[in-house]
Amino acid sequence: MSFLVDHQIKKAIEDGEIKIDPFDPKHLAPAGYYVTLGKDLLIPKKGETIDIGGDRNPEYRKVQISQKGHTLKQQDFILGETEEILTIPYNYAVFIDGRSSLARLGLEIHQTASFIFPGHTESIITLEIKNSGNSNIVLRSGVQIAKLIFFRTDEFATKGYKDIGDYAYQPDITGAKIKNNH
Repeated sequence: MSFLVDHQIKKAIEDGEIKIDPFDPKHLAPAGYYVTLGKDLLIPKKGETIDIGGDRNPEYRKVQISQKGHTLKQQDFILGETEEILTIPYNYAVFIDGRSSLARLGLEIHQTASFIFPGHTESIITLEIKNSGNSNIVLRSGVQIAKLIFFRTDEFATKGYKDIGDYAYQPDITGAKIKNNH
């Protein structure tokens, strides 16, 4: 297993192994690629009790980020999406990580789901966004919000995420799927 650096990521994109749409070469980092926040957010219903072994999915309200942005208050949690649609083959995997500058404000972009499996296909990435800071934070669509860290595995996976994933082929933001997930 090896992590990819900027020129390796660019070559994998040029060779069609990795697909990022839209792709912007200015978003290449020394060992990653910066992704931007999409326009849609899901706001979980407050006070709802969720049984993770139950048969009911949580409720969300879908909103679009306006020109003025979306204010994320202290301790608020929402779901966001990347503008980019990602496809990786069965011998690549990805970690998504926050940006240091935004983390210093208390902005988290994933709670525990930082790993993207081999075979992730034609899907946005859902971001689990939380403001753990002491100030309100204004989110804006199109802002670089996270980085993707690519690595090539030693072998091809026998099954890809597109074959088994609950959120495979996710064209836009999707809330938690609890129902029938046990």
